[in-house]
Amino acid sequence: MSSTSEVSIGGLVGTRWKPALSVEVTDGVVLITFDLPNESVNKLSRAVKDEFVALVTRLERDTTVQAAVLISGKPDVWIAGADIEEFLQLKTASDAERLSRDGQMLLDSLERLRVPIIAAIHGACLGGGLEAALACR
Repeated sequence: MSSTSEVSIGGLVGTRWKPALSVEVTDGVVLITFDLPNESVNKLSRAVKDEFVALVTRLERDTTVQAAVLISGKPDVWIAGADIEEFLQLKTASDAERLSRDGQMLLDSLERLRVPIIAAIHGACLGGGLEAALACR
């Protein structure tokens, strides 16, 4: 990641690939903006988890990164928590366990990130959002 650059990870919106996470890097500090497209709040869905995993992997490997800041692109909500609509798709207890385990693995990766990550909370911070904030340091 260069001194100032923008990077997108990506999520599908309609027929266009649109990220929930956008990244701007300035002088070794990564500004991560979470702004879930076409939603009034940021929710932690499987697709968002995949974006975070890809981003955390990149941050771990990029030795020019010295710190990260996670902000919301929404005016009144930082992260509302899990996308509970995904719960309706769960068919078995093992499906629910896998979803929970995957979410916990994401939080663990934030907590163990090589560089400090700051949770710049503005607005509501609920459920999984609060857990994400606690994983930041």
